[in-house]
Amino acid sequence: MRITIQNLDEAILFRCSGRLVFGHQDELLTAVSRHPYFRLLVLDLAEIHALDASGLGAIVSLQTWVTGKGASLKLMNLTPKTEALLKLLNLRAAFETCSVSQMLQLLCNAAEHSRLEVETRESTELPNTSWSPPKPHAPSLAPL
Repeated sequence: MRITIQNLDEAILFRCSGRLVFGHQDELLTAVSRHPYFRLLVLDLAEIHALDASGLGAIVSLQTWVTGKGASLKLMNLTPKTEALLKLLNLRAAFETCSVSQMLQLLCNAAEHSRLEVETRESTELPNTSWSPPKPHAPSLAPL
């Protein structure tokens, strides 16, 4: 399984691809545990090609862990198979989903926060640019 992580200020997006199945579920849990400071964890499952009971167990474990931290977990881009599996196991109602508009808002918030950090950093790093008059030069008496 491949996981791409994007920090979006107070949210972290985990884009998962491949197989979230027995033997690979710990990869997701380990990746998430390396980023303990967030208010929202978003799992993008668009590129998950296989999901079994171990993979679902990992997602349920994440839900429990995240909720215990006072944060939220949202699933994004559920494939029709994943959606059907969650409904079949009566787990669909246990998970919130992240809509496209919510994700755009998260991206905009992160971009704005990043821009403000850069502007603040630049304004505090500027050299002293106070104006002072030029020093007078002695007139040159060289012949023309």
